Amino acid sequence: VGPVDGHDMNQLVHILRNLRDAEDVGPVLLHVITEKGHGYSPAESAGDKYHAVSKFNVVTGEQKKGPSGPPSYTSVFAKELVRQ
Repeated sequence: VGPVDGHDMNQLVHILRNLRDAEDVGPVLLHVITEKGHGYSPAESAGDKYHAVSKFNVVTGEQKKGPSGPPSYTSVFAKELVRQ
């Protein structure tokens, strides 16, 4: 079903209810189109940010860096591969 505008909540809720109440049995694929950061200017102007964000200032959009954790398996593997 779709594509449908993912920002039109009235339409989206109506479609979801119709799909839920449909007599057909089986999986349904719903194609929903959204615009990243829709209505939030810091996200609209930063194509590489705001997908999985840590804490950030809502007014300015400035992200706060969290404490670094242990290295990932991928980075350790890559460094060793390069070393070898």
